Amino acid sequence: MGKNSLNDPCAVMLESGRILLMYQMFPYGIHARNDGWIQMADNGYDGPRNTKTFMIHSDNEGETWSEPRDITKIIRPNNRISVGSPGIGIQLTRGKFKGRIILPLYFARRLNENDRDWTNAVAWSDDEGLSWHISNDIPEAGHTGKGNEAQVVELTNGSILFIARNQGGLFRKYSVSRDGGQTWENMRVHYDLPGVACQGSVLRYSFGKGEDNLMVHSNPASRYRRTKGTVRFSYDDGQSWMIAREIAPSEFFYLLLSAI
Repeated sequence: MGKNSLNDPCAVMLESGRILLMYQMFPYGIHARNDGWIQMADNGYDGPRNTKTFMIHSDNEGETWSEPRDITKIIRPNNRISVGSPGIGIQLTRGKFKGRIILPLYFARRLNENDRDWTNAVAWSDDEGLSWHISNDIPEAGHTGKGNEAQVVELTNGSILFIARNQGGLFRKYSVSRDGGQTWENMRVHYDLPGVACQGSVLRYSFGKGEDNLMVHSNPASRYRRTKGTVRFSYDDGQSWMIAREIAPSEFFYLLLSAI
């Protein structure tokens, strides 16, 4: 797309084998904040300073891809200047909403010409990504910082755990949905997950009991810089993340866990 910037890729492989990839387009010179000659994006859809959201898919393991489909008006409210979350989405494998696709989202909200903040939600689809719905904004009453870039993981009972970068806090934030991602509990701070404001990753590795019920989380765990890359393990559906391994003591950011 020429000099335009393509950001926040979020992919999910479906049970059918199709790969969906959502990404954002920022026009050249436009960002979610002002920075020198770079200008903050506008609310709305059709102006020169509006971001766009596209979806593409592949049915041959990424060898070829469909033409981009513009889903901006479906995925981003008019009063948000951008939407996204880099990483992966999930397709639920159990419970009442089995088969539903969940994509984590964070919205940038323009407060004035020079200031912004953020809200979180998810997009969900029950028809392999043909149509999309947006959840409620995840509430954050009473806790430090704002949720930002996020990832989701399925829990044993089919609920969904949402874990987010904390913009303005020293520990990552989390919420749970028990109705397939449509509504979310108040966001809380998870004191087992320290870290500077940065994107992180969480992955369901296995379902089972005890050590066979494994989830993995990784982020830069320093509270001051994007360093101390750490992997943590949970055997109780993310209630605790007590086992940790530091894998990269120096610079470490924008990562994606993958099970092979």
